Amino acid sequence: HFSDNGVGFKQDLVPLVFRMFHRLSPNGKVEGQGVGLTIVKRLLSRMHGEIKVQSEEGSGATFTVILPMRPDIDKLSAE
Repeated sequence: HFSDNGVGFKQDLVPLVFRMFHRLSPNGKVEGQGVGLTIVKRLLSRMHGEIKVQSEEGSGATFTVILPMRPDIDKLSAE
């Protein structure tokens, strides 16, 4: 889990957070280009993982990254 103390957003806007170049704050109050979370989500998807978000407007957001367990990881590291 990781959290920020940013402006937060309504929970129904979560799908928009992961859109490339989409910004929830078009008036320029928040820095960034709107690509970071999109990249993170795509990378996690390629690793069969996911990212979830809990947010409340005015209270920041908490992001949860979920990666699958690899039961064969010990075998790979021994080679």
